[in-house]
Amino acid sequence: MEKIEKKKEGRVRLVMAALVALSVLAVTAIPAYAQQNITVSIEDISLLPQESATIPIDITKDTEQEVSGARINLTYDPRVVQVTAVGGSDFDNFFYNFDDGVVSITVKMIGFQGTDSLTTPIKFADVTIKAIGYHPGDFTDLNLEIIELNMATGSPIYPREVSNGSVSIITPETINETEYRKLIPQPVNVSKIHYKFKVVDREWAAKWLNEIMYGEVATKYSIAVYLDKAGYVTGVNFERWGFPTTEIPYDLAVRSLDKLDP
Repeated sequence: MEKIEKKKEGRVRLVMAALVALSVLAVTAIPAYAQQNITVSIEDISLLPQESATIPIDITKDTEQEVSGARINLTYDPRVVQVTAVGGSDFDNFFYNFDDGVVSITVKMIGFQGTDSLTTPIKFADVTIKAIGYHPGDFTDLNLEIIELNMATGSPIYPREVSNGSVSIITPETINETEYRKLIPQPVNVSKIHYKFKVVDREWAAKWLNEIMYGEVATKYSIAVYLDKAGYVTGVNFERWGFPTTEIPYDLAVRSLDKLDP
């Protein structure tokens, strides 16, 4: 009798093990794409000061998804970058507006391409980003917010998610006169600068109405900036030990610019 009970117990264990194995196979057999959300994404980039780059905002999904329109906000730190242009959308109808640190983009299909929707993957828009920050380590997130994302019927698409990007400012070791000129905040208010006829250590001095100077005793570098009557820069000259030089250390440029108010 005891042997029969043991045999039954063994059969039950085998059946339970088989059921567990089948359930695992059933879970793993579900395609990964069936669980993926539709995603709006923008990439990470690095820029030199004053450099620009154009990058896409994309709408993607592993399976085909029809999209008839969308409204998406892109936010960023305006002290680090500016969005200077928006365009290049796959959609028929496209418009946008800027606010301080936010660009709101709206797109939709209106039949110009013979259809009232597009199928993923879709380029939502191209955005051109310019680096305004010049300090080493300047950084901003590029954050996306989906306000609307609709299917061909006009109903909202769920589930959905965003993949945010970022911009890192990379700085060189040296800077030339042309690049330094681009970083000067303009117009320069000469009335805020004291008049001196020689370079003052780590301070700006106004030699004339149309010329201001900055110098450092320790490094022996000096910077002369020439202005028109309205305070806009007409030229820049670098010197070291009193002799012309074409480049100065980038950290010196940062120190001088931080003390120059527009």
